[in-house]
Amino acid sequence: MTKTNKIVYYVLLVLVSFGFLMSGYLKLVADATQLQTFGLVGLPIWFMYFIGVCEILGVIGLWLPKFQKWAACGLEIIMLGAIVVSIMELGVVGGI
Repeated sequence: MTKTNKIVYYVLLVLVSFGFLMSGYLKLVADATQLQTFGLVGLPIWFMYFIGVCEILGVIGLWLPKFQKWAACGLEIIMLGAIVVSIMELGVVGGI
Protein backbone atom coordinates (compact mmCIF):
# COMPACT_ATOMS: atom_id res chain seq x y z
CA MET A 1 0.00 0.00 0.00
CA THR A 2 1.41 3.37 -0.98
CA LYS A 3 1.72 6.25 1.45
CA THR A 4 -1.15 8.11 -0.23
CA ASN A 5 -3.40 5.06 0.00
CA LYS A 6 -2.60 4.69 3.70
CA ILE A 7 -3.44 8.32 4.36
CA VAL A 8 -6.76 8.05 2.52
CA TYR A 9 -7.52 4.77 4.31
CA TYR A 10 -6.96 6.22 7.77
CA VAL A 11 -8.83 9.44 7.03
CA LEU A 12 -11.85 7.42 5.88
CA LEU A 13 -11.50 5.08 8.87
CA VAL A 14 -11.54 8.03 11.26
CA LEU A 15 -14.60 9.56 9.57
CA VAL A 16 -16.58 6.31 9.52
CA SER A 17 -15.56 5.53 13.09
CA PHE A 18 -16.61 8.96 14.29
CA GLY A 19 -20.00 8.66 12.58
CA PHE A 20 -20.80 5.27 14.06
CA LEU A 21 -19.39 6.22 17.45
CA MET A 22 -21.63 9.28 17.68
CA SER A 23 -24.64 7.33 16.43
CA GLY A 24 -24.06 4.58 18.99
CA TYR A 25 -23.47 7.10 21.76
CA LEU A 26 -26.73 8.93 21.01
CA LYS A 27 -28.60 5.64 21.15
CA LEU A 28 -27.02 4.63 24.46
CA VAL A 29 -27.80 7.95 26.17
CA ALA A 30 -31.38 7.75 24.84
CA ASP A 31 -31.29 11.00 22.89
CA ALA A 32 -34.79 12.40 22.32
CA THR A 33 -34.40 12.24 18.54
CA GLN A 34 -33.36 8.58 18.68
CA LEU A 35 -36.29 7.75 20.98
CA GLN A 36 -38.68 9.50 18.63
CA THR A 37 -37.23 7.77 15.56
CA PHE A 38 -37.44 4.29 17.06
CA GLY A 39 -40.97 5.02 18.28
CA LEU A 40 -41.97 6.31 14.84
CA VAL A 41 -40.90 3.12 13.08
CA GLY A 42 -42.38 0.91 15.81
CA LEU A 43 -39.18 -0.61 17.15
CA PRO A 44 -38.85 -1.32 20.90
CA ILE A 45 -36.57 0.84 23.02
CA TRP A 46 -34.42 -2.12 24.09
CA PHE A 47 -33.52 -2.60 20.41
CA MET A 48 -32.19 0.97 20.30
CA TYR A 49 -29.79 0.16 23.13
CA PHE A 50 -28.78 -3.11 21.44
CA ILE A 51 -27.99 -1.32 18.17
CA GLY A 52 -26.05 1.35 20.06
CA VAL A 53 -23.86 -1.28 21.73
CA CYS A 54 -23.34 -3.05 18.39
CA GLU A 55 -22.28 0.20 16.72
CA ILE A 56 -19.74 1.00 19.44
CA LEU A 57 -18.36 -2.54 19.36
CA GLY A 58 -18.20 -2.29 15.57
CA VAL A 59 -16.10 0.88 15.82
CA ILE A 60 -13.72 -0.84 18.21
CA GLY A 61 -13.51 -3.79 15.82
CA LEU A 62 -12.67 -1.53 12.90
CA TRP A 63 -9.47 -0.48 14.67
CA LEU A 64 -8.38 -4.03 15.50
CA PRO A 65 -6.81 -5.62 12.38
CA LYS A 66 -7.91 -9.11 13.38
CA PHE A 67 -11.58 -8.08 13.56
CA GLN A 68 -11.85 -5.45 10.81
CA LYS A 69 -13.68 -7.62 8.31
CA TRP A 70 -16.16 -8.91 10.89
CA ALA A 71 -16.78 -5.44 12.28
CA ALA A 72 -17.33 -4.01 8.80
CA CYS A 73 -19.80 -6.80 8.00
CA GLY A 74 -21.68 -6.18 11.24
CA LEU A 75 -21.90 -2.45 10.63
CA GLU A 76 -23.02 -3.12 7.07
CA ILE A 77 -25.87 -5.31 8.34
CA ILE A 78 -26.93 -2.54 10.73
CA MET A 79 -26.93 0.00 7.89
CA LEU A 80 -28.86 -2.30 5.55
CA GLY A 81 -31.44 -2.86 8.29
CA ALA A 82 -31.75 0.88 8.82
CA ILE A 83 -32.27 1.44 5.09
CA VAL A 84 -34.92 -1.29 4.83
CA VAL A 85 -36.84 -0.03 7.88
CA SER A 86 -36.65 3.56 6.60
CA ILE A 87 -37.97 2.57 3.19
CA MET A 88 -40.77 0.49 4.74
CA GLU A 89 -41.90 3.28 7.06
CA LEU A 90 -41.13 6.44 5.08
CA GLY A 91 -41.28 5.24 1.49
CA VAL A 92 -38.45 5.12 -1.02
CA VAL A 93 -37.89 8.88 -1.14
CA GLY A 94 -37.89 9.22 2.66
CA GLY A 95 -35.68 6.17 3.08
CA ILE A 96 -33.05 7.46 0.71
